Amino acid sequence: MKVLAFNSSPRKEKGVSDIVMNLFLEGAEEAGAETEKHYVTDLDIKGCLGCFTCWTETPGRCVHRDDMDWIIPRWGEADVIFLGTPIYNYNIVHYLQSIEKEVNLPACEKYGVDVTRRITGGGAVYHDYDGEITYSIVAPEADPKMPADILESYELICGAIVNGLAGLGVDAEFKPVNDIVAGGKKISGNAQTRRHGVILQHGTILVDSDIRRMFQVLRVSDAKISDKLIQAVEVFGDGNVGSNLIVGLGETEREAAELIQRLHDMKVKTVLFAFTPLAGTRLEDLPPPQMEKYRRLQAARHLIVNGYAALEDLSFDEDGRITGYGGEDLDTVLGDGVAFMTTGCPGCNRPFYNERPSGPFYNYPRPLTEDEIKEELAALKTQ
Repeated sequence: MKVLAFNSSPRKEKGVSDIVMNLFLEGAEEAGAETEKHYVTDLDIKGCLGCFTCWTETPGRCVHRDDMDWIIPRWGEADVIFLGTPIYNYNIVHYLQSIEKEVNLPACEKYGVDVTRRITGGGAVYHDYDGEITYSIVAPEADPKMPADILESYELICGAIVNGLAGLGVDAEFKPVNDIVAGGKKISGNAQTRRHGVILQHGTILVDSDIRRMFQVLRVSDAKISDKLIQAVEVFGDGNVGSNLIVGLGETEREAAELIQRLHDMKVKTVLFAFTPLAGTRLEDLPPPQMEKYRRLQAARHLIVNGYAALEDLSFDEDGRITGYGGEDLDTVLGDGVAFMTTGCPGCNRPFYNERPSGPFYNYPRPLTEDEIKEELAALKTQ
């Protein structure tokens, strides 16, 4: 058996990718295989010119004369191909998706997040170097231990992950078609493809992902979110489905107001939360939102959900900050102070979790006093 390995890490022998690759190659050699390893950064491989010469004039042969001249024959002779690549911060987009629709390319460039395309189906995935574990498994379809049925093979491989998580004290379970859940929440997504008699399955296992960065670099389609909410409203009825909106994760006030209006149009109740940094989490150094911003959004939400104004009635500056509320008399529509109270379940005690009992409150857990109402309205008008 011949094993041909390529390590694309720029750190070469100093990288973790090389450590993993060497362990695999050592095992292959112990089993009697002939191995060969190359570092991609040492190779001379020129980019495609798009000339189609390899299709029309010299089928299968490129016009470039580089290291691919000897790589291609050895690739064909190899029984196993090992491609090693590091994952730092990465977006992986599947074979048929539009990168521009799935990924915020300017954000990726800003934060140094690379983008690549995978051969399996499913949605775009954000790989977080510190916040998740990524795995890949390759096996012959003819392996008697590997079920021919795709769902059964998902259950087999994901079942092994579930067993591993159980050893770490995580109570997880496989959820068809290809998910792993814990506590009713998805913690692992998986994808599979079968080609040339070989099965490839890969997936991610969430540990402590940077959710803020993930939503900055991925574009989650409105349709994907809306479909699930619409289904919930059809089951539970208008106004009986709530959506918790966390303010302070990098959004502009315009973006937040647009989402409030969209959810209101779908008959979904919006509930505002102020982001709270917690010690020991990935976002512990992210500050909570400015109180002024939160008050403006509370006012906008109250006007929209109670029919006093719509998104098009609000005005914004070039930075997306709310500057006007459509000419409404704020003393009248906000005079009872309800806009500044908790908007979740009746009797919600949320403020006692993330705020001091002495205040100031992002969400008042009780009716406001007259002095508090006057103070909040005065502050809102001067912002």
